[in-house]
Parts: sequence; structure tokens; C-alpha cells
Amino acid sequence: MAEEKKVRYSRKRERIYEWILSRDDHPSAEEIYLALRPEFPDLSLGTVYKNLHFLEDHGRISRVLSPQGVEHYDWRTEGHGHFICRSCGMIRDLEIPDETRACLPRTSADGGRIETYTMTAFGLCPQCLSGQEHVQE
Repeated sequence: MAEEKKVRYSRKRERIYEWILSRDDHPSAEEIYLALRPEFPDLSLGTVYKNLHFLEDHGRISRVLSPQGVEHYDWRTEGHGHFICRSCGMIRDLEIPDETRACLPRTSADGGRIETYTMTAFGLCPQCLSGQEHVQE
């Protein structure tokens, strides 16, 4: 039987997680780093990435990849989609109706079991649609 590795408590990891939980947007590692650096002067961007990957591996957060290749993080881990503005890059949650979920296949064409879906919609947010310039939060 494989020995389970004990995970040490990390104040920085817990603070990163708490900060993500307090948000309704999808921050990048750099945004998290810049927000928490005043609280932890010795914090490095590498430490932020390491802890984000730990939190993702342990099912506490999920990762959303923007079209520009930037990883963003979401505290919601249950099935839902994302809307990404193709103009400003804003990312918001997108609810997937139950009737749509019911239509999704449970197995792949070769018989593999599908465990989760990622759904991303691209378009223009209200501000970009109306021609107003704004900066993503």
C-alpha cells in the first residue's frame, strides 16, 4: 500500500485560496501575486504558481486558460462554463442549463468515460459591445 504524503499547512497557500474565494472574477497568478505581495513581502511569483497548482490538484480551485495563453483561476469547481470577451479579455462564469447538461455524452467515441466538461463561450462583454473602453478588473 502506498504511503500517503502528509501535506504541511501553508499560511501563504491558505491566504491565496481565501483571496480567490473573495473574488467574483478570475484572477491570474500575477494579479494574485501583486495583491498579496504587500501582506507577504517575501512572496514570489513562483510560490504563487506552486500553490495555485497545489490547490488545483487538490480540487479546491480550477484553471481557466484565456485565448492569450494566460492562466486564470476560479474558486468554482463544479460544472459551469465561462464567457470570455474577445476584445478586453474579461472572464465571467457562464451557467450551463440542466437540459444542456443532460444532452452531453457520458462516453467518448472510443468508449472512454467522460468525467467533466469545460465549456467556453467567446463574444463581446456589454462594455465592449457598446464601444466603451474599460480595463479588466
